[in-house]
Amino acid sequence: MDLKDQNLAYFGQNCKLTLMRILAIDDRCYETILHLSCYFFCEVPDNISDSFYSGDVYVGYKNTIFESSNAICHATKFFQTISLKFSNEIPPILCLYTDGGPDHRTNFESVQISLISLFFKGDFDIIIAIKTAPYHSWANPAKRIMSIFNLGLQIISLVYNEFSLEQEKIFKQLNTIEAIQKAKENNNLLKKELKDSIMNIKNLLNKRTTD
Repeated sequence: MDLKDQNLAYFGQNCKLTLMRILAIDDRCYETILHLSCYFFCEVPDNISDSFYSGDVYVGYKNTIFESSNAICHATKFFQTISLKFSNEIPPILCLYTDGGPDHRTNFESVQISLISLFFKGDFDIIIAIKTAPYHSWANPAKRIMSIFNLGLQIISLVYNEFSLEQEKIFKQLNTIEAIQKAKENNNLLKKELKDSIMNIKNLLNKRTTD
């Protein structure tokens, strides 16, 4: 039996043959990759000897097909998270510490413009933006939380919704993210089915990292 075509598998247990349907065997997850964004709001201690590694963590997932990745989008999402965290009043001073990703590398002009926009939007008195040294993102406190997420995301089978037969044939011919992005602009049904499929996976991951 061709498992790739039939999507079935046989398991023998105690001389009993069991037939079950495989729901997660596809190898094209890279085509609809999701990026995790982590925001760690540190609580500044009253005593200098106390730890800064305490506070609230906010997690979000962004897919590379329907959500663009650039500095202004990152700043917009960050401000939404700030507004969620400080629903009553946003503090006047923001100290921002990030790694060297292209959406928040402080020596990039696009990032500097997004920070200026964030400054005016949040009506801050001061924004202090610092990035880690090259290859030192491990020094970013938010980065250390990833190890906890890794535990929460272990042993998960990500299952996408089955497409209609016609759209499935089209999708199998698209081997890159660029090809998928181009195809969805001319095929509304493929766009809808793909978006619904990604949304279910995002909901599952959100549940695993927020519970």
